[in-house]
Amino acid sequence: MFKRRNIKMPNGIALLLICSFVLFVVPLISDPVELILTRLSYIVILLLASSLVEDSHKYYVYAALILVVSRGLLIILDHPLLAIYIDILTVMYLSVISIKLIAQIIKKEASSMVIIEAISGYILLGVALTSIMGVIVYFDSNAFSYLGAPLAFQQGNNFALYSYFVFITYTTVGYGDIVPLSAAARSLAKLTALAGQIYIAVVVAILIGKYLQAKD
Repeated sequence: MFKRRNIKMPNGIALLLICSFVLFVVPLISDPVELILTRLSYIVILLLASSLVEDSHKYYVYAALILVVSRGLLIILDHPLLAIYIDILTVMYLSVISIKLIAQIIKKEASSMVIIEAISGYILLGVALTSIMGVIVYFDSNAFSYLGAPLAFQQGNNFALYSYFVFITYTTVGYGDIVPLSAAARSLAKLTALAGQIYIAVVVAILIGKYLQAKD
């Protein structure tokens, strides 16, 4: 007889998987399933990200639960104005969580799991910047140009385009099919490019250096 084993997936790996799912798989699914999966994925991301914070852990979990309940209501109500205010709160929360995780990861001893958590934090920061882009487009439909036309706001349905622009800018590739036009959009583009380079140059480089030192 085979013995039953309980296999527990570390939250850092789970966060990396769900972020990868919402970035690479969800955009391939047609509406309205894409919208529902995006909102559900955000809920899971909030909970997993909160679980990784070690200092004052329970307070972050409580805050995440409030946002989770709010985002759960969006699936039922589907109200664009309410959604944008919840997105603003989500941006603020994810930004705080990202900063906490960065500070926390740098202090840790290097290990393969910590490097995975650092990669998860990198993607999490990109997701937060994606939410900021959605807020900008909501308040100014002329903030970005997509293939020569204004990038109109569509609640949840433009996540694939927003995340595409953010991560292409994040990695300083910049294909130019989505162009920031307004002052806020250009500020976001500069912030995104700078954040991506600083994260790789500082956080990931420090951890890999520690990891190689530990192996030697």
